[in-house]
Amino acid sequence: MKQSNDKTKKSSPVTRALLALLVITLILAVTALTAWWFLVVQNVAESVTVEAGSDTVDANDYLLRDWDMPAAFVTDVAAIDLNRPGDYPVQISYYGRIYDSVLQVRDTVAPAAAVASVTALSIEMPQPEDFLLGTQDVTSVSVSYAAEPDMSLEGDQTVSLLLTDEGGNTTQMEANLTVIFDRQAPAIGGVKPIRIFLGQEPDYLDGIMITDDMDEEPALSVDDSRVDLSRGGEYPISYVGVDASGNEGRFDTTLTVIVDETAPSILGVNPISLYVGSTVSYRSGILVSDDLDKNPKLSIDSTGVDLSQPGTYEVVYTARDEAGNEASVATTVTVKEKNGYYTDEETIYAAVDEILELIITEEMTDREKAEAIFKWITGHYGYYGASDKTDWLQAAYTIIRTHMGDCFNFYAVSKLMFDRLGIPNITVTRAENPYRATSHYWSLVSVDGGETYYHFDTTPHSAGYGYRFCLVTDEYLDTYDNLYCRGYYARDPELYPATPAEPLE
Repeated sequence: MKQSNDKTKKSSPVTRALLALLVITLILAVTALTAWWFLVVQNVAESVTVEAGSDTVDANDYLLRDWDMPAAFVTDVAAIDLNRPGDYPVQISYYGRIYDSVLQVRDTVAPAAAVASVTALSIEMPQPEDFLLGTQDVTSVSVSYAAEPDMSLEGDQTVSLLLTDEGGNTTQMEANLTVIFDRQAPAIGGVKPIRIFLGQEPDYLDGIMITDDMDEEPALSVDDSRVDLSRGGEYPISYVGVDASGNEGRFDTTLTVIVDETAPSILGVNPISLYVGSTVSYRSGILVSDDLDKNPKLSIDSTGVDLSQPGTYEVVYTARDEAGNEASVATTVTVKEKNGYYTDEETIYAAVDEILELIITEEMTDREKAEAIFKWITGHYGYYGASDKTDWLQAAYTIIRTHMGDCFNFYAVSKLMFDRLGIPNITVTRAENPYRATSHYWSLVSVDGGETYYHFDTTPHSAGYGYRFCLVTDEYLDTYDNLYCRGYYARDPELYPATPAEPLE
């Protein structure tokens, strides 16, 4: 039997020691690398969640463990709307590395609101928003009905509202709804009989008003199906108003188509005489009337008159009624050379302004000024039953100079004072009547800038009866006229504005 030559080799103690040291070093290195990976590289969270409405977010909130090494945002988080839920990518700088993460904005708080009671017509479903006085939530809030109200039930009922925010949080609230039924028809005002002339088109809606207690814009229609505008006669028409609830109001009246072939008459046109350089009121004393038209229009052609040159000129008055019928009357204007009694306008104005400086102050109201004028004239001038009525301005100066005059002088000086003060006034002349053959002049005066007018007459004819004609009403004037001097204040009401029914206080 042969004997084997293989011998087991054994390592030396030094080799074994080195090998053990190498293994230990490797283990320590792996352990350190693993610790660095988990403690540093894996210390940034993949996401952070904040409540909607938060003021700010801190980059250190992304660190899983609290180390002395702070983190910082690379992303401009100030540009992120923290009031709007969503996932927003962000980058974090930490320990020399950039990490991708997510900022999660979440809304977990349910909305709150203040509600109000609502009253609605049965035909109008109110919107859920109508019940809200205001909402309280970081995000926007929508509102809906949990179940729609029953608008067929009159009276009060409870309505359930669902408030939902952007985060999906929901709050249910209750409010009161009062359902009312509209049973009142619209009211139609301003309806009156209509008069037109043959060939004209009616304006059915002129002055018409329609109102309703619940409908702001009720419908209005006119039934004129039985009207024949090609023929004269009286025809029925109906105004029909319908509100949103279907209630119908009706108002009946008539449309009269008038066949008018008669022209207006022009009264009071007389030859006019005045001085060179004077002014003239062509309208003064002219009366235009018509058998059907209460307010015919008067035009005056005075283009051929030259008030700077003596001579005789023609003036043409033309009246036209609503039907288009016209009448014309011509007269003459005689311009005379100034005589020894003529006073220039500057002198007259200076004289009246001197009086006004004595009786008028800046603090006075227009009414107080009218009272002062009335007191001055009635206290300083006497009556004389004749005057030169050629020129009202000259007549005004005559009574200032002589302290005497008739109604024309009293009217003229009143008009002059009002004109100088800029107070609106209208000349009134007596209308032709069977009781008075003579003329009379007075004024309508406004102390509110032209809105309303009152009668003003300084002629001293009524002192014995206790009447005083300073800013008085039509009724006051007519009462005096009927009691004491019938026809004295006769006037055509179509030519002048009516006074207010109530006297000035």
